[in-house]
Amino acid sequence: MAFFKWKDSFNIGNDTIDNQHRSLLECLNDCYLGVSTGKQSEIDPGLIKRLKTYADTHFRYEESLLQTKGDPKLGDHEKQHKFFESQLAEFEQANKAKAGKAPESVLVFLRDWFLKHILEEDKNIFSYLK
Repeated sequence: MAFFKWKDSFNIGNDTIDNQHRSLLECLNDCYLGVSTGKQSEIDPGLIKRLKTYADTHFRYEESLLQTKGDPKLGDHEKQHKFFESQLAEFEQANKAKAGKAPESVLVFLRDWFLKHILEEDKNIFSYLK
């Protein structure tokens, strides 16, 4: 069973961004499935790779779009994106060092990111730019 199901209310009105957000939701659900089985002792390297690809593709697309539209909050949004990328780097480094960052920490981070950044920040910015 999925942790989160996509709802139409999650759409921000840009098909490309909405599809990219759906891919993040898939990562979140995959992370949940891994954690809920209790079999993962480390963060899935494949998940980290998918999240890095998501971040690179989605963040650059979104930032480019916001820059084109002249969004005055672009700098703040970029800082949030950099924070996400820094967290991914920490998760990846913890895996390499066998530092034992729990997969649950990734789940909590992704859940919070989805709820706060996508459903609040992105929705506010893109509703403002319409």
